[in-house]
Amino acid sequence: MLSLLFISFVTFIANERAGDPAVVLAGEKATPDAIARIRENMGLNRPWPIRYVDYLWNAGHGDFGISFYGTHEPVSEIIKRNLPMTLRLAGLAILLASFIGILLGTIAGVWQNRAPDRVVLVGSTLGVTLPNFVVTPLLLYVFCL
Repeated sequence: MLSLLFISFVTFIANERAGDPAVVLAGEKATPDAIARIRENMGLNRPWPIRYVDYLWNAGHGDFGISFYGTHEPVSEIIKRNLPMTLRLAGLAILLASFIGILLGTIAGVWQNRAPDRVVLVGSTLGVTLPNFVVTPLLLYVFCL
């Protein structure tokens, strides 16, 4: 829970330092009054600690606000729409990883201290120790050709 709180805080501060969203939403040719109205509507005129506490309170109750990219619909609706496919994909990934892990573990156990065991040991060690930015291009190269 502490990790989620820390990540939310770092993300919130990073968004604070990225620029003024009211200026981005209003456009380059917006008047100062239009930008001030957007800041008022979005609550950007309040101090950031108060906005952060409000953000945590709303997120804890499932209200993630409005998406300002693309459709301008509530973020909770976007999550509801995409959650079934995300859960299906995650479930299939867990099943596939479990199947491969059990298969390779069985192979390593049956041929203990022989070539198949060593191949599984080296492969699993490399899979755990190599960073994702190294493994991803290799997997793309293997499976996309």
